[in-house]
Amino acid sequence: MGLVLLIGGNKVIAGEISVGTLASFLTFMTILQMPVRQLGLMVNSFARASTCGSRLFELLDMEPAIKDAPGARDLVVTEGTLRFDNVDFTIRATAASRRSGVSASRRVAARPSASSARRAAANPPLPT
Repeated sequence: MGLVLLIGGNKVIAGEISVGTLASFLTFMTILQMPVRQLGLMVNSFARASTCGSRLFELLDMEPAIKDAPGARDLVVTEGTLRFDNVDFTIRATAASRRSGVSASRRVAARPSASSARRAAANPPLPT
């Protein structure tokens, strides 16, 4: 745009074109630049979405680091209550971090929303 203004200004000074012709040409250039800029923004958005989508699928395709024990039963939710009875777990591989006989229950919705999932993660069930 600056180059057009420089060349057009020199042509106005030389008397080859009028000031109005230069102004109308600059206006048309500005109008024609908007769709090109928007196209560039759309291409950038599509590229970003493609990258984020591939990262998301990589995450979904990862194997979990914690595996179920052989012969473990599937988790069953009945009557909207998730209950853990007499559960043993270890947070770290030390004897002090081992917990035995933990029991807890939590009422869950049939179709939890994203906000209820965040709330449940922030407020884990208390042992009973």
